[in-house]
Amino acid sequence: MTRRRDLNYLQPKTGRFGLKGSFATGSRFKLSAFKLPPIDKPSNKRERILVAALTVCTLYIYVGLAFAGNIYLRGSLTENTKKIVRVFPFPAGRVGTTFIPLSRYLRDYFAIARYIEATGTGEQYAQLKLEQDVMDRLVEASVIERIAHRNNIKVTREEIDAAYNQAATEEQEPVERLLDQYFGFNSEDYKVWIAETLLKEKVINTIPQKREIYQILFFTEPAATEATVKDKEEQAKKALEEIKNGAKFEDVAKKDSNDLSTRDNGGLLGLVSRGGSRTPIIDKAFEEAAFNAPLNEVIGPIRSSRGWHIIKVTKQEGIEPVSPSELIDNEKAKLTISNWLPHQ
Repeated sequence: MTRRRDLNYLQPKTGRFGLKGSFATGSRFKLSAFKLPPIDKPSNKRERILVAALTVCTLYIYVGLAFAGNIYLRGSLTENTKKIVRVFPFPAGRVGTTFIPLSRYLRDYFAIARYIEATGTGEQYAQLKLEQDVMDRLVEASVIERIAHRNNIKVTREEIDAAYNQAATEEQEPVERLLDQYFGFNSEDYKVWIAETLLKEKVINTIPQKREIYQILFFTEPAATEATVKDKEEQAKKALEEIKNGAKFEDVAKKDSNDLSTRDNGGLLGLVSRGGSRTPIIDKAFEEAAFNAPLNEVIGPIRSSRGWHIIKVTKQEGIEPVSPSELIDNEKAKLTISNWLPHQ
């Protein structure tokens, strides 16, 4: 007797993949019958947040690299790039340790390009290398910002608003419409340009000056009586008269000065920066007198918080105001400047 062949081995069994149905009975096999093994899900809320954050960061990096390739390798800069750099803060270059934001470059580039187109002055600007001109302008602005920061020079919001309002009153049409028509700007965009211009003017007009200063001090205590102060003033006047009658400033300083740190050097304070750090000797009153004194003339008596001074200025560096080009070129020479845009 022939034994019936056992076809049970073809019978899918419910197991890891949850297969159901029977080949032996001729039932139709359905793909929907397969069930993949469950993926282990984060066990708690913190893990789910971490996974989501890592996913977002990974996507941000990949998308950023793709855009960076278009910008730095292909030189693709369009109006849409302005939107991209709001999310991805790409740099256009570097001045020293300061990066020039690509958003700032695009703002100026497209604003100037729009102005040329709107005014029909393409022939007039035909020789202008717009990309390089914009980059040079931003390098200059960055250099100005460095000098301003070093010398604590600032532009206030009130100054910016006042300049904007003045510009608005000089136009016959609404300034907001003109800004949009010629530059694609709103009022805040234009105020950024105003701030840069005002800062440059302030830096150029207040760049610190250095002077070599000699002084003879007739010291008075902060709590000195009026009689003592008057007596010291008379001593200072006597010393000044002695110098005007032919005595050397240095000799009088060695003989009469109460400042032990400079007396033996004939009263020499050295090369002093205007607006530099205050010292017990160089307070505001002393500085104002010294930096307004004619060269090689003896002035005094000058009252300061330390007493009475006879002052002589013998040398000056950094005559004010300096030319913008000289100021910027001197600062540029100290810095490494990099331009990272390929079409420059």
